[in-house]
This record gives sequence, C-alpha cells and structure tokens, in this order.
Amino acid sequence: MKCIFVYAMVLCSCNNGKNQNLTIRQFKNYSVLANFENDSIIEGVAKFYTMDKVLFKIENYKNGIKNSVSIDF
Repeated sequence: MKCIFVYAMVLCSCNNGKNQNLTIRQFKNYSVLANFENDSIIEGVAKFYTMDKVLFKIENYKNGIKNSVSIDF
C-alpha cells in the first residue's frame, strides 16, 4: 500500500504544468495552438491548423525561436 502511495506522489510531482496555458491564436489563413509567453512568444510545442481545423504543421519553440525541424502533414 505504501508503494502505491509513493508511486502516486511521484507521478503528481512530475507534472510541470507547461501544457496548462495553451491558447489558440487566429491569423489570416491558419490558427496556432501553443503556450504563449508575454502574449507573443511561443514556448514549447506549437500546432498549426487550417481554417477548416485540419492539423498541417507541428513545431517546437524555445524562447520564441524554432528549436527543431518542422513536421508538416
């Protein structure tokens, strides 16, 4: 029983909460679902959708700078 309690505590403490502030921003012909810092800087994974709500690109950002390759669908 103690092992289950300790395991549950470890899982709860590992949640860093980065995905809790996801917002959607609309642009001319697409929208972005991401964590925006200071209302303009993307931090973490950003998902790009068409106006028909079809996912077409995923990119990773750190401090507003693209940090990895873009995954295009």
